[in-house]
Amino acid sequence: MSSNVFIPRSPIKELQQFNSRHDSDLSLTSARRKFLEDYRRKVVEQLKKFEETLEKIDHKFDLFKQLEAAEQQESN
Repeated sequence: MSSNVFIPRSPIKELQQFNSRHDSDLSLTSARRKFLEDYRRKVVEQLKKFEETLEKIDHKFDLFKQLEAAEQQESN
């Protein structure tokens, strides 16, 4: 089990990249919509990673609760 924790990227950097790479063949409205579609896809991916991280945290939390219960039984 990996203990990597997901840290999202800053949207500011992506907006700056969008502004510097705007394709003049697309209207600005279309370019903004496409940017938002792409950005939404990335946010969905980030959410999935957050959920995976939360599952790992919950699993470790359960393990510690079990260890605490075992320690209490041993001390009784």
